[in-house]
Amino acid sequence: MEASAGARSGYFVVDSGSSHTILNSVHFTAEHQLVQLRTYTGDRALGGTLHTTLKLGPWTEKMVFAALGDLSALEKRLQLPLLGLIGMNVLRNYELHLDYRSTTIEFYRLGKKGEPLRKCPAGLPARTLGFRYARYLPLIEAELAGQTFTWGLDTGAGVNLFDVSTAQRIGLQTTDQRSAITTIGQPCEKGKAGLFRAALQLGELQTTPMNTLCKDLRELNRQLPGPRIDGILGFAFLSQQRTAINFRKRELYLWPSLPAGMPVTNVKDYITSN
Repeated sequence: MEASAGARSGYFVVDSGSSHTILNSVHFTAEHQLVQLRTYTGDRALGGTLHTTLKLGPWTEKMVFAALGDLSALEKRLQLPLLGLIGMNVLRNYELHLDYRSTTIEFYRLGKKGEPLRKCPAGLPARTLGFRYARYLPLIEAELAGQTFTWGLDTGAGVNLFDVSTAQRIGLQTTDQRSAITTIGQPCEKGKAGLFRAALQLGELQTTPMNTLCKDLRELNRQLPGPRIDGILGFAFLSQQRTAINFRKRELYLWPSLPAGMPVTNVKDYITSN
């Protein structure tokens, strides 16, 4: 999304998989001490910190604590002037709406009880799912191959991930796939990973089949003690429908993506028949 930090305007990744906001050290200079940045894959990098003012559409967040990290590899891959990642120290104040079909992101600031301070025009969602946290990362339960697993909800993940040892234990059939994962301070990591395509069951909702890469998630579980995290749900899941996340109420809202040309008044009929 387009936003600004201090006097600079550019693009930011909205990233519920990051505990704090991270600014691209290519474009910003640190004001304070070094901190260590860690990723799911165990990559580590050092970066400075600063406090800045973020402007997200009509909303202004003052004195936002941000770490600085080298995002040049991600910037090159996206081919956009990438200023940073908007992390959970900012997102926790909002209800976030993502609609990939219309390429829109909406922020609704929350009151103390988690109620949006502006009315959302989307109407009541078709599905509401509760979630919990492992520190900062939202966690939901979903079934795969008849078993229930815990998945992190990561708006900054370009691909779904599933723990490779768990995939082997339950006998998932995978195919080798060349993959490229870009992380903070590291060049694009290229290699082969197991790939499978399967639907998930979330209560009464069944997703369409999604491509998922098998990766070692032991480092993620070391960083986030608590319930074991079996996988990460990113773009492949979030892009299937309009999605909203109320980080204060700990609720995930889902609206079905309507077929082209269907009027909004037929939403209920579409939900019932699907």
